[in-house]
Amino acid sequence: MLSSPRAMAKPSLAQALRNAIAGEEAAARFYASLSAATTDPDAQQILDGLARNEVEHAARIRELGASLQGDPLPELADDFAKLIETAPGWELAEDVSTEVALMLALESETHASLFYEAVADAFTGSDADVFLELAETERSHAETIGRLLAGRTAQS
Repeated sequence: MLSSPRAMAKPSLAQALRNAIAGEEAAARFYASLSAATTDPDAQQILDGLARNEVEHAARIRELGASLQGDPLPELADDFAKLIETAPGWELAEDVSTEVALMLALESETHASLFYEAVADAFTGSDADVFLELAETERSHAETIGRLLAGRTAQS
């Protein structure tokens, strides 16, 4: 019988941060590959901006990890971390429209927000707050993307 993610052992804070860094780095690569897969300048601009945001997120999380009083961050993330904020399979897409790119980004940002909320549940106090802040950042991105998508849909 497979166990649910909630039934899995609580990760250490260091491992959870390493996973978050890996997830943000994977998201940056995902958005960059989607940008390369489109000829639409609007989509490229949006996706390149998202890729830059994800690189900045990874750097902020890395800085936070470096300031931990306890164990250093593990060298490796858990295998699932690269899926936190991506839509596997779309990296191979060609000529992605702005609308499709926005839908993929919306799905990815929403998934990341939900993931970080679930991770926050495994911690208390300021440790939980770290992941709740990440969840809020991803939710904010999803809301911005949703507005962009709704505006484009209304124009059509």
